[in-house]
Amino acid sequence: MTEPGVDRNAVAALIVGGDVEWIDADSEAARALPEVWQAIVAARSAPERVRAAMGRWDHEFVDLLPRFAALMREQLIDVVPAMIAGDPALVYVTTDGDAYAPWVGTDPRDFGEVSPIWDVLPEPLRAFQRNTHPGFGLTWPGVYGIRTPADQISRYERLELADLGVAPEEAVIGEYDGEPVREDEVYLLSFDEAQAFYCVSPLFRVGEIVFIHYDDFDIVDLWPTLDDIMLMPYRNVVY
Repeated sequence: MTEPGVDRNAVAALIVGGDVEWIDADSEAARALPEVWQAIVAARSAPERVRAAMGRWDHEFVDLLPRFAALMREQLIDVVPAMIAGDPALVYVTTDGDAYAPWVGTDPRDFGEVSPIWDVLPEPLRAFQRNTHPGFGLTWPGVYGIRTPADQISRYERLELADLGVAPEEAVIGEYDGEPVREDEVYLLSFDEAQAFYCVSPLFRVGEIVFIHYDDFDIVDLWPTLDDIMLMPYRNVVY
C-alpha cells in the first residue's frame, strides 16, 4: 500500500465516529485548519505530508518513545488533514501488514483547560499536547495513545460510581507510599481495547503512571509504558 494507493474510504471506516471529510490543498475547508498545518495541506504527495507532519513532533518526545518512533518511520505512509465529526484532525495512516492502522491527532487550538494531573506529567508530554496534538490515539484520541486534557477525567467519573451510590471515600483502588488511593484520585491518560486503564494521579511523582485492570494496580514508569501501549494494536510488525 504505497502512494497513491491509500484507500481513504477504508481508512475513514476505521475511525471512531465515521464522519470524516478529507481535506486537500484545493478544499475550501482547508481554511478552517490551523495555520501550523497549512504546509501539510499544501503538500502534493504522501512523503511530503509525512515529512511536514512529523517535523512538528518534538525530538525529545520522539526519543522517549523509541519503539513507536521506529514504527512511525517505517510504517507511516501518509498524513491526511481531515474534519472528523466537524473537528479538525490529522490522520496518520500506518500499516499493520496488509491492514491500515490510522492514528488521529487533534487540533492544538483545542487544548482547553489543563487537567488535575497536568503538573505531574513530564514536560515533553505536556509540550506535545500544547504544541502538536492535545489528543492522539488509534482511531480516536486516547485509544492506545494520549487523552486530551479535557478527557483526562477521574476513574470515579469514568465508571459513574456516584450514580451507583458509591462515595469517593469508599472507592479505594490501591495504595501509594503506604497511603490509600481512591478512584477519584486517578485520572485517565490512556486506555486499550481490553479496558485496561493507564492513569496518573496528582499524588504521584512526575513520570509515574498506574496500570489498572480488574484487581491490578501497578505503578510503573510512564515513558516505556506509553511506548508499549502504542505498539499494542499491531499484530504483524515487531519493534
